[in-house]
Amino acid sequence: MEVIYDEERAAELAELVRAARAGNAEALAEVCRRFLPLVASLAGRAHLRAIREEAVTVGWLGVMEAVQECPEAQLAYFPGYVKRFVAYKIWNLFKHQRRIWQTEVGDDGRETGEEPQMALRLDLERALAALPERWRLIVEWNIVAGLPLRLIADRLGVSAQMVQKLRQKALDRLRENLRA
Repeated sequence: MEVIYDEERAAELAELVRAARAGNAEALAEVCRRFLPLVASLAGRAHLRAIREEAVTVGWLGVMEAVQECPEAQLAYFPGYVKRFVAYKIWNLFKHQRRIWQTEVGDDGRETGEEPQMALRLDLERALAALPERWRLIVEWNIVAGLPLRLIADRLGVSAQMVQKLRQKALDRLRENLRA
């Protein structure tokens, strides 16, 4: 389905937004009515099931903020502006909630605290120390320090493909050691 830009509808919506900014409650209600399907769609996604009501609320707040914050020059493209604005707000809500879920409940379903994190850190240090020297350097330089494989290959005097293979072997060994 091809979406065609309609200047009349865009101008009408821009006028509604201007009136809503000026405090016209009816204009604001009409703007909200027009974006009801958008908010319902964005807040109704599967990954938001547990926080759907909060996502709907954040979506409507996003519409209201977009009405107030959309630059005058962008009013002709207000639907796209609102879609990006609301999607961003809902995505941020999900990311925030995901961080909360990850810190409150671990993979085994129990609440996490400082002790399990310390134990994991000690286990990781032991697992890293058990790796061959070259593997450990590759993991530390690439994952911890963020160096690209090409630079690591130059430092070690091997090809980037070899560094990639050794990195994968090191990560596989770390997974094995941490599971045990």
